[in-house]
Amino acid sequence: MDGHGTCCHGSNFLHATHRRLGVLEESDQQAALRMLLELPYIDKTRVGIYGRGYGGFVAGLLLSSKQEDFHCGVLEAPIVDFALYASAFSERYLGLPSRDENVYEVARLTTRMSSLKLNKLLLMHNTADEVVHFQHMAELIKTFVATDTNYTLQIYPDQGHVLRGLQLERHHHHTLVQFFSECFRQPEISTGTSHHGSKTRGRQDDERQKDVDDFQEYEESEEED
Repeated sequence: MDGHGTCCHGSNFLHATHRRLGVLEESDQQAALRMLLELPYIDKTRVGIYGRGYGGFVAGLLLSSKQEDFHCGVLEAPIVDFALYASAFSERYLGLPSRDENVYEVARLTTRMSSLKLNKLLLMHNTADEVVHFQHMAELIKTFVATDTNYTLQIYPDQGHVLRGLQLERHHHHTLVQFFSECFRQPEISTGTSHHGSKTRGRQDDERQKDVDDFQEYEESEEED
């Protein structure tokens, strides 16, 4: 989906996000989600979101929005504070931090995430990320600790913005697959007996493992190509 700020739709559309990063992008994604939820084959009871970098920033805005009901979310290397991000980008869109402090405050993700109510949240970041420094994640975690917000953290030590190595990439993909499989699995149906309950859990475990195995087969086929 080409939201506000993307190219090839005219100058006004391209520059609409100037000095208000995240505002129009959030509403664009909300409109797209509402359209998808109207489709008959979309399960409205199992909706999740993933975002990385600037996408992590927008995903964080959506998770904290009271208009949408997400069951789980992943924020990977999210831009939390544009004052900590590349000045060439931040100052182009928001101005100078010393003169436009209020603009930066509105775009700061922690301002919104302090009211987040979500049971299943996965945070991911590489400690040597040279694009979105780990300080962004540290600021977000400080907010979650202060507001008693539950989260799971996955870090990759000494890795830059892009993971280097097949095993690291596999671990990253498996972590995402397992997280969303756990989030989207159907609730257990009580049968009144531990025997049937065990069979139900066994089927669910088999389904989760099948998701992981299918993804691993896909990765191996890609390597062979």
